[in-house]
Amino acid sequence: MSEVKTFRVSGWVSRGFRTLQLFKKVRALTVEEALEKFYSDVGSNHRVKRSQIKNVRVEEVREEA
Repeated sequence: MSEVKTFRVSGWVSRGFRTLQLFKKVRALTVEEALEKFYSDVGSNHRVKRSQIKNVRVEEVREEA
């Protein structure tokens, strides 16, 4: 069985005259799934296309119990 991991994904979005920095914690099995979830959520919440999201960084977060 695969283990679900938590990823911290960040990126920048230009919206007219301002730039937004976005952070999101995403639970996924792989980095690709985490990126897909991030693009989907940011696109639906901020009404931006995937090509408008720049400098995307993905880091795995270690959950300490």
